[in-house]
Amino acid sequence: MPPKRKLEPKEIADLEAWVRMGAPWPVGSGAVPIKSGKKLIRLDYEPKELLFRQTNDTAQIRITAHWEHGEREDVTDLTRFLTKDDTVVKVDETGLAQSVGKGDTHVVALYDNGIAAIPVLRPLTENRPRLDVSQYPNPIDRFITAKLIKLGITPSEACTDAEFLRRLSIDLTGTLPSPDEVKAFLSDNSKDKRTRKIEELLKRPAYAAWWTNKLCDFTGCNPASIHSLLEVATEEGYRKASQWYDWVYEKISRNESYADLVEGIILADPARGVGQGMPYFWTRQSLKEPKDTAMSVAHSFLGIQLQCAECHKHPFDQWTQNDFVDFAGFFDPSVFSDGRRRKNARSITAKNTELSLLRSHTVKLEGKDPRRPIMDWLRQKDNPWFARSFVNRVWAGYFNVGIVEPTDEFTPSNPPSNPELLNWLTAEFIKSGYDMKWLHRQITSSQAYQRSWRPNKTNAEDRRNYSRAIPRRIPAEVVYDAMKQVTA
Repeated sequence: MPPKRKLEPKEIADLEAWVRMGAPWPVGSGAVPIKSGKKLIRLDYEPKELLFRQTNDTAQIRITAHWEHGEREDVTDLTRFLTKDDTVVKVDETGLAQSVGKGDTHVVALYDNGIAAIPVLRPLTENRPRLDVSQYPNPIDRFITAKLIKLGITPSEACTDAEFLRRLSIDLTGTLPSPDEVKAFLSDNSKDKRTRKIEELLKRPAYAAWWTNKLCDFTGCNPASIHSLLEVATEEGYRKASQWYDWVYEKISRNESYADLVEGIILADPARGVGQGMPYFWTRQSLKEPKDTAMSVAHSFLGIQLQCAECHKHPFDQWTQNDFVDFAGFFDPSVFSDGRRRKNARSITAKNTELSLLRSHTVKLEGKDPRRPIMDWLRQKDNPWFARSFVNRVWAGYFNVGIVEPTDEFTPSNPPSNPELLNWLTAEFIKSGYDMKWLHRQITSSQAYQRSWRPNKTNAEDRRNYSRAIPRRIPAEVVYDAMKQVTA
């Protein structure tokens, strides 16, 4: 839509140049720069952070496009600006940002196929809290505290032992602690009792059962879709779904790495299954065509939404139809274990076929199974989404909000609330060998996780920086088991 103002001379000149070119319509990889068919590498922005002190403070954002071959261009006048939270900041079409309220958010800049997110902060108090980042042994707390200092937020005190035990038991095992367990924990005066309790719960079968349930949720084998897993009778579908649950439970019980668990799903090797006719991830009713599988894999294991790119480039995301077609191409030749081929599948000769894995990696298919390159790509340390999306999902399981929220919307226009925290957790999770217990242990041993829900004067409005525990609803499965436990 045209802007609600008179066009600037430069904008008029660009339109005239476009008309002289024959007014070409942008297709394929998104809008093409008017000046030429140059490739946009990235967008830079100044300032690197908008730090406001009071209402109505303003700051001008400048956007620079970096083209291939090193050329740079100020494209501020051609950039579209959006705010992620208009209660914190508003921004006009020229890139002038104005403070509205206290808190933190981002201004998103969109030009051509590039997206940039500019951090915005306005401290909740004028006095910086007296916090020493170096005093925290857990790096999680150091990253969180560094941001709290910038926001003028003092974190809440630690929760009580009774609150900790109840919270940890529900989050790690999906069950309440027993009365005897509560008495023993509260009477224990040792300084490391919380650490020991974390280790104790990680060894319980209930831990594996609860987190199997969570993994089944986002991979598609949840109670809501059990009946539609296969084109068979409901009873058979439930049996197959139960096999799938048992398969995941076995992996988590043995603390197999997350990467190995996903490899078993992606490659669907019958030797990895439990019993005959294992349904795996691939044979659900909702995955009849390659495009459905591509969207499901992206959602489950990358935290990415691709459905819009099936038809067009989403205005607030980076994915194009070409990206979607290439990624879906990896799933075209898939054949089910009973010999069925996918409906409407097109034939792909693996040898000498090159496809792009969401622009981060180009693969030349040389083997019979094109899913192998996908798994190899997921395991690469520089994969931008695989480990990161899982870390974020697990984090959200403990705090009820992801570092990226929603958890399945990893896009440049939806940046993490604490990128340094997410980067560190992801890197260390990979270094651990994708050890899921390491991740649970690291999060639950942090002071951020063990904080009280009781707010103080500085953090009553904070819901995204982990300065206090946010009360949340207990999952239905936990409520059911808890009622049975206390009424038995």
